[in-house]
Amino acid sequence: MSNPKIKAEVERIQAKAVVAALGSKAELLNLIWKSLEQAAAEGARRDLYAGSELWLKATGQLVEKREIDQTSTVVEIEWQPPGGPQ
Repeated sequence: MSNPKIKAEVERIQAKAVVAALGSKAELLNLIWKSLEQAAAEGARRDLYAGSELWLKATGQLVEKREIDQTSTVVEIEWQPPGGPQ
């Protein structure tokens, strides 16, 4: 895998295999949309709500709430305005 051309070709083939195995995003969105239409036609509100949430997540319009653990470091900096004492 030290040859860049071979490495690139292997990565291209692997990516193609993943897409083939999982299906495309467009196919997934189409399936979700059809499920939403069916739930709406049947009046299945629970399925409609669940499908709507899935649609929003799949399209990036809804993100799960996540807790962020952040630590910070305080750095003190002495600053003199231009023209001030040096």
